[in-house]
Amino acid sequence: MTDREWVQLYANDAEQTLRALLSQYHGVATAVARRVLPGRPQDAEECVNDAFFSIWKQGARFDPARGSLLSLIVCAVRSRALDRYRKLRREHHLNVDELELESEFDLQADFFRKECAAQVKAAVHELREPDRSILMRRYWLLESVREIAAALGLSPKQVENRLYSAKLRLRDILKEEGETA
Repeated sequence: MTDREWVQLYANDAEQTLRALLSQYHGVATAVARRVLPGRPQDAEECVNDAFFSIWKQGARFDPARGSLLSLIVCAVRSRALDRYRKLRREHHLNVDELELESEFDLQADFFRKECAAQVKAAVHELREPDRSILMRRYWLLESVREIAAALGLSPKQVENRLYSAKLRLRDILKEEGETA
């Protein structure tokens, strides 16, 4: 199902849309969550379910022109899984004083993180295929070079070379944006 078909289906039958989303993207979403939360399948599944429900709930606002549904799902799942990972880490390793100190810096760090993420996202979208897919699979889906090569029909060496070139191009794009800002 294409992103535009998804939008049309959502407009006609929201419940069927959720089933279609789960059918098409549950596997990749679960893989993303489990890579961030290894050994915690229940937490990973909860992150996946939360992300799908949130996307489904806000489905009418999805615009395929702004990005792909797969990217939206992967980012939503990864974000929830990273939040869960941080929460679990804080619960087990930080004391109350450290949590209070951390919260003072959260607003500033959060703003900076979001600003950087927006710049990187825009720069990644400037890359051509398959470089964009290779970067997304490597750094957002956390796939190995061999997994990417198998999925894209390339050799591992080709993936490594394209990944290296894509990172250089990404650096140049970000550098150009920094100079114009």
